[in-house]
Amino acid sequence: MARAIIVCCIGPYTEPKKPGDEIWACTTAFRKPTYQKGIDRLYFMDPLREFVEKYPGFVDEVNALACEVLCLEHYPEIPESRPYPVKDVLESLGGYFTSSIAYMIAHAVFEEKDILLHRVNSFHGSAEYLHQKDCHDFWCGYAKGRGLSVETSPDSFLMKPHPWCAPIYGYTRRSGEDEANRRIRGQLQELLPGPVTMTEGQFDDIALYL
Repeated sequence: MARAIIVCCIGPYTEPKKPGDEIWACTTAFRKPTYQKGIDRLYFMDPLREFVEKYPGFVDEVNALACEVLCLEHYPEIPESRPYPVKDVLESLGGYFTSSIAYMIAHAVFEEKDILLHRVNSFHGSAEYLHQKDCHDFWCGYAKGRGLSVETSPDSFLMKPHPWCAPIYGYTRRSGEDEANRRIRGQLQELLPGPVTMTEGQFDDIALYL
């Protein structure tokens, strides 16, 4: 079966591709420090202007890849760009997306491709994306439930407990787990004081492209 090799921005995938493999690169994985080569499809799910402001020459660099580009909308300055099929994916699979990687995993499920996640949610390189692990785990489980193969690189902590958590609750226990959970709980309470509800007005969604 065809396989999507999903690469983030930590390190390049350098293993030989198998027949049917496609390299799907996230955002700036083609730039340093990753310098991913042989990209078949590029995804970026933030407005183009944000990349242009941060990375002068971004448009020219993307065009030089000569690959398919999935993003929020078609950008005339990037001829190979096309909108991510968000409505089709939402209708077919439902919606829960907290990152570009989540969209990529869901798209692989939508296209019925096996998945290899290369250095996605790896300590410590992607610790800043720690809050996205739950969503990534969800889509990995969704893919496996659909009968698709889901692999990760050895340094990834996807489909695994956090390093401070016991791997098999009740049967194993990790030293320092209670202290880690206490600190995390305190930080969450500081960030979100009081009871958290999803009632209208507390967390308003602003639909920009739907």
